[in-house]
Amino acid sequence: MIVYRRMGLVFGEVFYEPVAASAPKVDVLRISASDVLPNAASRARQSHTLVIDLRRAEQTLFDEMDKGTRYQVHRAIDRDNFDFGLDDECSEQDIGLFCDYYDRFAASKNRRPIFQKRLALLARRGMLVLTQSRAGDGEILVWHSYIRCADRVILLNSASLFREKSDTSLRNLIGRANRFTHWNDILAFKRMGMITYDMGGIDVAGRSRETSNIADFKRGFGGSVVPVYSHTLPVSMAGRVACGIAGILSVNL
Repeated sequence: MIVYRRMGLVFGEVFYEPVAASAPKVDVLRISASDVLPNAASRARQSHTLVIDLRRAEQTLFDEMDKGTRYQVHRAIDRDNFDFGLDDECSEQDIGLFCDYYDRFAASKNRRPIFQKRLALLARRGMLVLTQSRAGDGEILVWHSYIRCADRVILLNSASLFREKSDTSLRNLIGRANRFTHWNDILAFKRMGMITYDMGGIDVAGRSRETSNIADFKRGFGGSVVPVYSHTLPVSMAGRVACGIAGILSVNL
C-alpha cells in the first residue's frame, strides 16, 4: 500500500494485493486491479484487462502474438537499432524525466498531468519500474511505467510523442518501438521471476475508436482477457463525506 495526502484527505492505494490487517489509518482506501470480486455491499467497478502468463517459454510467448505484431517486433530487432532500457531503482531524477515526457504526451491528448508524488511513493516501496526505447540517435521514442506487486507487473502508463511527428515513417517507427518495448518488457519481467504481465486494462465494449484501437494493439500480444475490480472505500467520516459529494457531482476523487 502507498499512502498520500491529496485534497485534504489521506488516501491509501492498494494494487492487486489484498489489504493487510495492519494497514495505516486513511480517510479513503482505493483498491485497484483486484481479481477478487468484492462483497455485495461494495460499490466495485468491474473492468477488464489482458494478462500474459510469463511462465510460458519465450518462444511460446512470441508465437502467441499475432502475425502483425511478430513482424513489427522482428523488424524492430533486425533493422531499427533501438536501445532498450529498464530501471527498477528509480531516482527522483528518473521520475522527473519520465513525468516531463509523459506530461508532453498527456497535453497532446488533452489529459491531466501525471501525479508525480504517486510515482515517487511507488518507487520508495520498490514497486515502480520504468522502461524505455531510444532511437539510434538517442531520442526517447517510448516510455512505459509499471507497478510491480507480488508476482505481477501492471502497466501504469505508456507514452510516446508520435503526435508531434508529421512524417508517417517516423510515426511508424514509434509504433514499432512501442511493440519492441512491450516485448522486451515481457522478457525482462520473465527473467525477474514475475508470473503475470498485466496490460493495465482493455476496452472490451468498444467505448471509442481510440480505446478500441488500443485494445487491438494489446490483443496483438496474445494473452487472456479477464475481469478485474476497482473500488473506492470511505474509511473515516471525512472520507464518507468526500465520497458522498463526489458521487453527487459524478466526479472521481
